[in-house]
Amino acid sequence: MSVKILEGINLGQKINTRWLFVITFAIASASALGTLGVVLLTWIALTTLNHQLKIEIINSHRKK
Repeated sequence: MSVKILEGINLGQKINTRWLFVITFAIASASALGTLGVVLLTWIALTTLNHQLKIEIINSHRKK
C-alpha cells in the first residue's frame, strides 16, 4: 500500500484514505526520527562535555 502512495494513486478509488494518511505519516515519522537519532549520536560521539570537537577521532578514521 505504501508503494501506491509513493507512486501517486487516484484517491477516488476504493481505498480507505484514512489508512493512506496513517501510512504516509508513519513513513515520514520514521524518516525524521532516524535522521534525528543519527545526528544526536554523531553529536555525542564527536564532542566533549564542554562542546569541543574531538578532532583525534576524526583524524583516526582518515586514510593514511
